Amino acid sequence: MKKQENSKYLKVAIVTTTINIPIFLESYIHNFTQYSVDYERIVFIIVGDLKSPSQDIKKYIEKLDPKFAVEYLDISSQEKWLLETYGAKAFEKAKLAIPYNSIRRRNIGYLRALELGTEAIITLDDDNYAGFSNWLHEHLTILNSTEPLPTVSSVNQIVNPCRVLKFNCSDAKVFSRGYPFSRLFSDTFDVKIEGGGKVALNMGLWTESPDVDAYTNILYPNLKSLGFKEDVYERYALSLDNYMPVNTQNTAFIRELTPAFYDLLMDTHMFGTRIDRYDDIWAGLFALKLIHRLNYRATFGIPLTVHRRNRHDYILDLKSELIGMSLNDLIYKIVMNADIQSKDFIDGYLELAQILENDIKRLVTDPNIIEYFSKLVKAMNIWIELVEVFI
Repeated sequence: MKKQENSKYLKVAIVTTTINIPIFLESYIHNFTQYSVDYERIVFIIVGDLKSPSQDIKKYIEKLDPKFAVEYLDISSQEKWLLETYGAKAFEKAKLAIPYNSIRRRNIGYLRALELGTEAIITLDDDNYAGFSNWLHEHLTILNSTEPLPTVSSVNQIVNPCRVLKFNCSDAKVFSRGYPFSRLFSDTFDVKIEGGGKVALNMGLWTESPDVDAYTNILYPNLKSLGFKEDVYERYALSLDNYMPVNTQNTAFIRELTPAFYDLLMDTHMFGTRIDRYDDIWAGLFALKLIHRLNYRATFGIPLTVHRRNRHDYILDLKSELIGMSLNDLIYKIVMNADIQSKDFIDGYLELAQILENDIKRLVTDPNIIEYFSKLVKAMNIWIELVEVFI
C-alpha cells in the first residue's frame, strides 16, 4: 500500500467498500471542485473484496483528477498491510473480526484512516452520490461543535430521522431501517433548542431511495425521498439518552469515536438463513450509548446524498433482516439499560461488550443466538486490539 506523500496534511478520510467500480467518486470530486474544497486535506479510501474487479477499479481511479488522493486497497494489499502493521497473530484474529465477502471490509478503511492521522472519518456506501450542497462542509462544520441546536427527543426514546423527510407516498409513515418493531408508531418528535457537548457523529440523510427496511420497500415499491419537509430544520441533535437508527451510508464521526464504531460482525448462519443488515444499526446503537455516557452529542440531517440504490432483491433482503429484526428490540433494551462506568471510548466499548454477552446469556436460551453473540463479542474485543495500535 502506497502512502500518500501529503499524508501529514490529510484531515478527512472518506471510506467505503465495494465490489463495483466506484463511479460515485466523480460526483464528490466534482462537488469538491465546485466548492473549492482543499483537496490536500482529503483522502478517499476504497476497500476491495474478493469479488471486486480490482484491475478495472485501478484503471478507473487512474483516470480521475490526480489532485485528489484515492487509495484502492485490493485484497493482497490489505493482507500485506495487516501483516506488516499487526503481525501474523493479529492478522489471523482480524480474519474473524473482518471477514471476506462482507461489507465489514470497510473496517480496514477505518484502520487505515487512523494510521494516516485523519481527524474525521466519513463512511459512505458506494451507491450514495454527492448532492448539490457543500457536502463536506456540512459534515465537518458540525463535528466537535458545541453550539445550541434543535434537539429532538421521543417519548419512547427512539427518534425516527425519516420524520423530517418528504416522500412521494404522502400517506406512508416511514421509519428508518433498524427502528425497533416494538416501538413503531409510538414515537414523538419533540424539539427544543439546547447546547451540549461536542458533536461526535453526524448522520446525513438522503434523497431518492431512503434507507428503510426491506418490508417498507416491499410495501411501497417506488418509495422516494424528496428531501426535507418545508417546516423542519435541516439539522437536529439527539437529546440525552435518546437513540436513532444509524447507518454507514453517509455518516461522519470524529477520530476518537472509531473504537466504538466497528461495523459489526454478522456473517453467521442461523435457522437456515444468514444474519445481516444490522451491522451498522447495532454499531450505531453502541456508539450512541457511549456518546451519551461521555457527554458528546450526535446529530442528523444535512448533508443529503443522492441514494441511487444498487440493485436489490427485497425478498432476499427481508430474509437477511429477519433474525436481526427479531433480536433488535432485545439489543436496544440491553444497550439502553447498560450502566457504563468507563470514561473513554475504548474502555466503554469493552465494558459494553461484556454487558452484552452477559445479558444475552441471561435472557436468551437458544444456543445458536448465544453462540453468535459470543463470537460477536470476541470480534469486538479484537477490534479494540486493532484500533489501539493507532489511538
